[in-house]
This record gives sequence, C-alpha cells and structure tokens, in this order.
Amino acid sequence: MRRFLLVMIVLLIIGPLVMSRFAGAVGASAATRPGWTMIPVPTGVSGYLDAVTCLSATDCFAGGVANSNAVLITHLEGGTWRVAQGPSVGLDVTGQIRGIACVSATVCFAVGDSVTVTASSGIIEAYRGQSWKLARSPVNVAQWSAVTCGRSPAICWAVGSKVNGSPVIVRYRDSSWLEVPAPRKNLGSSLSLLSISCAGANLCIAVGGEGPAYEEKRPVSEIWNGTSWRVVNLTSPLSTVVSLLQSVSCLSKAISPVCVAVGFAGSSKKPPPGAVGIEIPLIYRYQRGDWTATPSPPGDLDHYPELAAVSCTSATWCWAVGSQGPGQDTSSTLAEHWNGTTWKWATTPDPPAEYRSLSAVACPDNEECWAVGGAGKPLIVNWKN
Repeated sequence: MRRFLLVMIVLLIIGPLVMSRFAGAVGASAATRPGWTMIPVPTGVSGYLDAVTCLSATDCFAGGVANSNAVLITHLEGGTWRVAQGPSVGLDVTGQIRGIACVSATVCFAVGDSVTVTASSGIIEAYRGQSWKLARSPVNVAQWSAVTCGRSPAICWAVGSKVNGSPVIVRYRDSSWLEVPAPRKNLGSSLSLLSISCAGANLCIAVGGEGPAYEEKRPVSEIWNGTSWRVVNLTSPLSTVVSLLQSVSCLSKAISPVCVAVGFAGSSKKPPPGAVGIEIPLIYRYQRGDWTATPSPPGDLDHYPELAAVSCTSATWCWAVGSQGPGQDTSSTLAEHWNGTTWKWATTPDPPAEYRSLSAVACPDNEECWAVGGAGKPLIVNWKN
C-alpha cells in the first residue's frame, strides 16, 4: 500500500546514505547477471496480489483482491499460474487476502478481511488439496493481516486487529484455531501487528507499529518464547516521524536463529514550502535476543521508498521488495538483496502503469524467488539465479 509520507531532510542522518537506486544492482553485468522478470498472469484476471507463499519454486499460492471485489487466489502449478477460486464472502462485500501460508501441499491457510459499507471483519480460508473454503474464525476481528505455518511441528500463527484497535494472535494446532493472549505496553495506544514468522516452536516474532494515531506509530515487535508473548519496542532511526515494520522473515536453520524485519520511516506532515521531504526504508535484524538496525540504501530522494516484504533463506541471503515514487498515485517497483554483508538495489520490472508496487515475496531457496503486487492488474515477477 502506498503511503505518501514527508519529512525534513536531516543531512547529518541521511547524507552519507545517498546513492543512486541502481548503483548496487545485484550481479555482474546486464547481459549475464541473474535478475527479476515479469511472468504472465492468468488470462482475464484483474485486481491486486498482496501475499505469496511457496512450498517449492514450482508450487506457490498468491492471494489478493479482484477488481470485482472478490477474493483472489492464484496457484502456480506445472509451471503456470492459474486462478484457484476462493469462496464468495457475500454480495456487496469486498473480500481481500492479506496473508497466505502452507503446512504442506494439501494444508494451507489464507487470511484477510471482508468489508461492507458499515463494517469490516476478518476471514480465514482453508485449502485441503482441492479447493479453498471459508473456515471458522476463532475470534471476532476487524482484519487478519498475516499468517505463517511451520511443517514440523504442524503449527500456524495468524495476527490481526480487533475492532477496538488491540492486537490479536491466534494459533492453529491439532486441527483448530485458538486465541493466545497478545500483550500491550501502552493501553492508550493502538498496536497493529502486520506480519509474523517463526524460527521454531520456541521463537516467533510478530511486527508492526504502535502509537495513539497512525502518524505517531513507532516500530514494535512481539516475541514468542514457547510459552508467552512479550512486547519489544524498536528505536526509529529518524525522530518525530511515523515508522512501521511491515514484514518479518525468520530462519530456523541458522546456528543462532535470525529474523529480519523491514518497513519504512517518514514524516506524517507536509514540510514548509521549499523544503524537501523523504521516506527511508527500515531494515532490522534480530539475533541472540536483540534487534539491531541494518543500513539500507535510501533509494531516490523525494521518492518515498518503502519496503513491504522480506524473505530470507539463510543468514547471508535475503530479498526485500516494495515500491517508491514521487507521489501517492505514482510509483515503481523496487527490490533489495542481502548478501551477508550489505543490502543492494536490484533492477525490477516496471510494466506500463502509473502505480506499480510489489507487496510480498517468497524465496523457497537461493536459486529462485517469487514476488507479487500490482500494476493496474496483478503483477507476478520471478527471480532466478
């Protein structure tokens, strides 16, 4: 989602970071380097894709919303993306998938919300190897934001927001969803959880933002230790600005479990005439019980780059995707790659459209990744090594 956020440039903070968006493109040369390519979407499909998950490089699901306001789920199988029809959420209702994850090829969950003129409510859809069907939500929520699943043990977690703005966390185990208490430090603030990932049964992290209003949000995480959740706030690199973490990816195969979270920081107010505003990407790394900020190339100044999603396959290999543009209704896709030392921009496809963005990414291995978003219609891009 595009956010038009402005902040006064503080040269002492961002000056050393300024660089061209493409200065650090991944690879050796345009002719030989690996890269992102656009993949055809199913014929006749319209709308936007907001989530993707992959069991392998050839078996993925992506979800979002169609222009008809119906739930949209697509399936990569046999080398081709096809529509996997989701159930109707009702007439005059907008249904949107915001998160999707699989336990196996025959057990997957998609979460999101259905919106009417007067209300919003969370929806959960379940896939059992043949088709998607609406599942019972364990608690009344305004919206489910994300879901993650582990294969051993077969446990899933989902996060969202209740109508009163408080966070909600639920766990799927033994064929049922149950709510798990989600703590809050500041009862007067709204705590929004936007993403969740696990490094095992004893470490899961949910990320988002906390503050009395959107323009006062600060990055926040909730950490699961195998028994309970606790709130851990993060420090934004810029002061007096809104900061949000929109995605997190955790690794269980590392010697010490590692999680990477991404988002953005920017001003919530328009600067005085003649001043230049910016938005910068945020990247944090969690390891051995602590969060640390990781430098990110800032992108084009005054083009408001934000990172919407991240996927890591090792402590030295991650992709993050998002968008940047000079205005709220004009943007282009972007991607950053982590090589174990630095984050660098990579060239991404930009089909003809005013608003182009990538909202989700899934990397089943170091050889291939899938990212989805929108560019007037659903956008699917593929990276191969």
